[in-house]
Amino acid sequence: MIDLYWGIGEFVSNKVVQDGWGRSTVKALSEYILTQEPGIRGYSPQNICRMKQFFETYRDKPELGTLLRENTWSNNLHIMSKTKSDAERLFYLKLASREKYKAKELERQIDSGYYERLMRR
Repeated sequence: MIDLYWGIGEFVSNKVVQDGWGRSTVKALSEYILTQEPGIRGYSPQNICRMKQFFETYRDKPELGTLLRENTWSNNLHIMSKTKSDAERLFYLKLASREKYKAKELERQIDSGYYERLMRR
């Protein structure tokens, strides 16, 4: 699933740069996918924009590829949206992978400032 979302994010990111795609085109892509595959989930315009953001956040960090794939999409979204630095993202990617965190537990750790507390020691 992560590879699929990465590929969609890469495709949309490239189309934005090359062809000037915007929100209306992403919305049209979402509608097209949903009409071709009725009942499929995860392809709302918002989620497609998240796929683009995911690709753009990590495209220059191939060393994180394994960790990204070891985590769920929900975990990756929490880490991507709630962290401030590459070091913090790496920390939570490793933690979630090692501890096999579900999204709720990972979110709790991030929201409680676990990374910041450890860095102050």
